Amino acid sequence: MDASPGGGSRARPSGRFLARERIRKRSEFRTIQDAGHRVVSPAFVFLLGRCAAQGAAAQGAAVPGDRRQRLGITASRKVGNAVQRNRAKRLLREAFRCIRTELPSGIDLVVIVRQGIGARTLADVVAEWQSCRARIERRFAGLPAPAGPARPGQASEPENMPEPAVLALENSC
Repeated sequence: MDASPGGGSRARPSGRFLARERIRKRSEFRTIQDAGHRVVSPAFVFLLGRCAAQGAAAQGAAVPGDRRQRLGITASRKVGNAVQRNRAKRLLREAFRCIRTELPSGIDLVVIVRQGIGARTLADVVAEWQSCRARIERRFAGLPAPAGPARPGQASEPENMPEPAVLALENSC
């Protein structure tokens, strides 16, 4: 018998939500948003990306082949006041902890809250994530692999860039 106050079964989050498991920088949010891979549910928009090498593994950024999933949350003022936005973010973090073992490894997931959470419980939010999980997995499988960093000693140059010798001749005239 379940000892929870509601009498029903509850989703149980596991583990902590460490800083390296969060998408925190605006540039990371923009990169995932610009990729254009999204899954829409009634209350949320899930933006998908692959963990990309930022060259800063020591700073907590993801590296290729990384097995962890990262989460970023956006809740605008349309969702409600600060109390409602923070409650929505807390519920999303808890839901992520509940289902992160079922998500593909190496996924960067940004969740945009579309409307107020209202009286939704953790079980409601987890159920909505579960209903979108198959679509998230399909979209994630279709994402291109991240481009690896250039090898040491090789600078990445634009293809239309003239050679340095040509530039020197043009500047001397």
